[in-house]
Amino acid sequence: MGTPGSDVVPAGSSTVEVTLRSDGGGTLLELEHRDLPPDELPRHGTGWDHYLPRLALAAGGADPGPDPWADAGG
Repeated sequence: MGTPGSDVVPAGSSTVEVTLRSDGGGTLLELEHRDLPPDELPRHGTGWDHYLPRLALAAGGADPGPDPWADAGG
């Protein structure tokens, strides 16, 4: 992961690992984002907190609606 051209988190500088586990009638998603600079942890945590619930809605067949961050850059 990373952003092309970024000096802070360049492309390929971090790793996102996703594990899916059966959980009764559903699926539990575990996500680990490694190798981020310590100063980036809060910002990325906020981003995952925003996007994971939207992903859960979409995975369940619901429409999460327009992303309020789409024009703001998240």
